[in-house]
Amino acid sequence: MRFARPRFICRPLVLATVLLAGLLPAAEFHGGSLTLDPPRPFVNQSFSLRLELVVSAGCEIRNIQLGGLPADLPLELGELVTQPAVREVRDGQSVDVHRFRSEGRARTAFTITLSPWVQFVLVERRTSGFFSSWNSSQQRLRLPSTALTARELPAANRPDDFTGAIGRFELRGRIEPDVVMPQDIVNLTVELGGEGFLGDARPALPALDARLFKVYPAAEQPAAGTTRRVLSQVIIPQTTQAVSVAAVRFTYFDPVEERYRTTTAGPFQLTFTTRQPSDAPAVRQLALAPAAEEDRGEEQDINASMHREIRRLLPAAIGLLAGLAALAAIRPTHKRLAIVAGLLVCLGAAWGVRLALDRGAGIQHPLAQTVRLRLAPGQRAGTIVELPSGTPVQLLERSGAWMRVEARGRRGWIQEAALRAPSAQ
Repeated sequence: MRFARPRFICRPLVLATVLLAGLLPAAEFHGGSLTLDPPRPFVNQSFSLRLELVVSAGCEIRNIQLGGLPADLPLELGELVTQPAVREVRDGQSVDVHRFRSEGRARTAFTITLSPWVQFVLVERRTSGFFSSWNSSQQRLRLPSTALTARELPAANRPDDFTGAIGRFELRGRIEPDVVMPQDIVNLTVELGGEGFLGDARPALPALDARLFKVYPAAEQPAAGTTRRVLSQVIIPQTTQAVSVAAVRFTYFDPVEERYRTTTAGPFQLTFTTRQPSDAPAVRQLALAPAAEEDRGEEQDINASMHREIRRLLPAAIGLLAGLAALAAIRPTHKRLAIVAGLLVCLGAAWGVRLALDRGAGIQHPLAQTVRLRLAPGQRAGTIVELPSGTPVQLLERSGAWMRVEARGRRGWIQEAALRAPSAQ
């Protein structure tokens, strides 16, 4: 049995599809515009350059370039950023609106009429039945003329302390501490934040009376962003009459209201207090969490044991090394004499090191009672370690009724009354 071979007429179908696709309406460019927001910005005011292109529905725009802007135009413009396309119905026809935006600012005032042009690749997808194709074409079109104006800041009512900031800003400040005594260190911190253009503008810190305050130069701290500034200044009140630090001011131009404005922080008040001499610590106490008494005692015992062991072994180690060096130097020429000489050098070196250690140890004073080894002379000073009765200590210096000593590898202060009669170590 033979089966008839099926016949498919492919070539006519493909040809008809191609012809039909060629008869479809081509993509159209319906229009474009170039605008500014705000329309007439001030010098150094941030603005948006907005480009709008209207094409047939389903078309894409690629490789866009904007031209027609003079090269010497005092403008700072960023790159064109593509915004999401929007489909609309205009004049009864469905179109796609493609928008692009560039951020910029004018460095100086000017007025100019632009004749911009735009160049891009228009990509269209054509569909016929089960078949689709992409068609791209290079487009270069002129946009309507656009007047571009950058206005100078108004000279009327311009404050003397205005330094060029444009936008909207807020000033905050704090002073730490605010309860002080004369000669205490006080930190003044000022934070400026907002939106707009700052450039080199900074808050004006107050000029303080030199008879009341000692003032150090202000320092600028690192801050995130270009519209934030953080300044800090150290001031020291000299007398109890320095009860107030003047307000910090910052003047800027508000382009929305088109007027100059000033934001302030302060004034900052200081409250003075008094301390009794007995309440004043000899040194500033460290905010350290003390270790448990048992742990500190065990640690000091271990340190003392290691110190004694090192003192006992050090003379023997140095003597052995010296003897071996003498043996190696003499043995090539006098073998028998080398052994005797090496032994004598070993004993002599060990004895000499022992005498040096004993002389360095000095006179040791045993403690008559358990005392606390302190960071500074004074009952309010921080405690380093507690020394039990009988612990030998070495005297270093004296300050009134307090002695600076060394014990168990630590140095600190104890009261002289805690010492017994000295004993040679």
